[in-house]
Amino acid sequence: MIKFVLLAFLVGAAVARPETANKEFLERQKAVLQLLEKVQIPFYYKEFEEIAQTYQPLQHLDKYERTGAVKYIVKAHEKHELKPKYQIFSIYHPEDRHQAIKFFEALYYAKDFQTFYKTAVYTRYVANEQMFVYALTTAVLHREDTRGVRLPPQYEIFPEHFINSRAIYQAYKQKGLNKEPVTVEVKNKWYSQKNWETLLQYYTDDLGLTTHNHLFHKSFPTWYEYVNGKELHRQGEFYFYAQHQLVNRYNLERLSHNIPTVRAVEWETRKVEYGFNPQTIYRNGEEFPVRYDDMEIQDVHDKKYGKVLVRDVRDYERRIRSAIDKQFVLKGEYQVQSLNNTEGVNVLGQIIYGAHNNEEAHHYYGNLNVYSHALLGRIVDPEGKYNLAPSVIEQDVAVRDPLYYQLKKNYDELFQQHKYHLRPYTKEQIEMQGVTVEDVQVTELKTFLEPYEITLNNIFDTTYQGEQQEKEVVKAKVERLNHKPYQYTIQVQSQQEFDAVVRIYLAPKYNSFGQKYTPQEQSWKAVELDTFVTKVNTGRNTIVRRSSESTVTHKDYYGITELKQKVNEALQGQGEFEINKNYRHCGFPAHLLLPRGKVGGQEYQLIVYVSNYNEEKVTDAQPIYEKGASSICGVMKGKYPLAKPLGYPLDRAIPNVHVFETTKNFFVKDVLIHHQEQHQQFHEVDVEGDNKVHVVHF
Repeated sequence: MIKFVLLAFLVGAAVARPETANKEFLERQKAVLQLLEKVQIPFYYKEFEEIAQTYQPLQHLDKYERTGAVKYIVKAHEKHELKPKYQIFSIYHPEDRHQAIKFFEALYYAKDFQTFYKTAVYTRYVANEQMFVYALTTAVLHREDTRGVRLPPQYEIFPEHFINSRAIYQAYKQKGLNKEPVTVEVKNKWYSQKNWETLLQYYTDDLGLTTHNHLFHKSFPTWYEYVNGKELHRQGEFYFYAQHQLVNRYNLERLSHNIPTVRAVEWETRKVEYGFNPQTIYRNGEEFPVRYDDMEIQDVHDKKYGKVLVRDVRDYERRIRSAIDKQFVLKGEYQVQSLNNTEGVNVLGQIIYGAHNNEEAHHYYGNLNVYSHALLGRIVDPEGKYNLAPSVIEQDVAVRDPLYYQLKKNYDELFQQHKYHLRPYTKEQIEMQGVTVEDVQVTELKTFLEPYEITLNNIFDTTYQGEQQEKEVVKAKVERLNHKPYQYTIQVQSQQEFDAVVRIYLAPKYNSFGQKYTPQEQSWKAVELDTFVTKVNTGRNTIVRRSSESTVTHKDYYGITELKQKVNEALQGQGEFEINKNYRHCGFPAHLLLPRGKVGGQEYQLIVYVSNYNEEKVTDAQPIYEKGASSICGVMKGKYPLAKPLGYPLDRAIPNVHVFETTKNFFVKDVLIHHQEQHQQFHEVDVEGDNKVHVVHF
């Protein structure tokens, strides 16, 4: 009992304690929020107009570490060469990407926050709205003096990208009819027997999922090394793992409905079997294009993308497969780099993601990621004949489209090919002598659908501020998957005292036809639920871990209104605003940690692995518990604190199941996940204010 209490204390102490924000930080947080509010109105705040009209960047070049981007922006603005406002931005368009990077550089290389802020106000005035948000939020993520600053979720900055156009129409309509808070219910539940993908809309449309995916790409921009000259730690490997987990988690949701796991895009046949209707619009009124069934992937000859050939993508993929088989990649003239080691996945990930800064390798292996998105994104209008807007797969909401997961499955197969070329782990490598996981218990695993609200105020062009703005709040109510809070109880017997890394995975037990997966199939299809460090004493230990403590997930994001309120209260001395300098915006949504399961229960297998922390501890990195959702998103500054490969020890082939079955610090347990059709309240809900709310059904 003493060991349990001590252990619980140590685990509790391992949580990074947030700081209380001082006035300087609060002012910075407030400034960033204001910059991202109603971006379609350049001078929403009077101060913006004053700064934009008086600040001359070229007169303050000494305030920037690098001045090239600032000069480029001013010159391009004077010549009217910047992307116009209200046109649609896509990071996959070469010219859009080029300009967005220039804006990022101007913001990132500002020497102090005041210069950064004035540059941001100037940028907000001259830049395309979407491009401005991309550059600003990415700069905030990477600047040292904005560490800990919270960004509002993208779905509140551009709600129309995430909420269907019928709800947006109702929001505009009710805004004109009511002078009190209004909530519009979003009805996305429609099913077609001819398209089983519609069964998964509650998952693919999840706001937290889209937020996680687009923030991951801002945390690890493909162009970062090219601009900064520094490589983000294990960027290629984290790209592999984030996409691998995204595909696996999507497949678990498919299996909950007895739908077969996702298939890769077939570049040879050039056919995309399933269509997709986004039902959303851009701020300028253009619709996200509809893709119909059985469309053919064609070469792109578009003034925005240039020339992109299906043949090129096939060649790039073939060359990468050949490199994997040979276990080395071309690095330069007469130079090669081995893939036959634990660092190989990082090299491969950079090539597939297009994040390497090697001209020879880029020329030979191409930019598979960008080219693939171009071909699939422009499938409806490959020649620009109809001037259609960019598709969902080219935007921050790409995870809404089933085709996105098919593309990521292509990449996943490349990574699997590489991982299975590596020597399988031996028992000596994965076993920890004298340590036995005796038992694992988990409380009830139950999922349900629940309502969730977001604020739509940023879609309106009104300039109300203060009390008037708060009175006319318009919200959208969507439906999302969630689960009852649960906890693991892990019994560990040890002959020694040590710091342990505990890894927890969830793997499907059966495929969509009810056939049992082999251990090797399971290992590659597993999703990570948690990875944490804890103390293990000599003798019997009871480790208790709550689902809410997962290092994979991110809790619900604060909206703009809530963040502004908290900041203003703190500035007025009416409360405290807590910050964590290691805060990770990226993270798999906590409410989607578990797959739906089935009414009556669906069988999965829980995999728990305990290993020695000191054998994989990275000495010049901060502890894992101080990094938020580090298991899937890495760290913003410094190194990831665990040296073992991501997904260890399930990341390689398992030709001999006996190796794992006889490893005592490795434990597998059958679990059931129940889905409850009728939602019950399993947790406390914060009720904001007592304003009367008018709910609109349609």
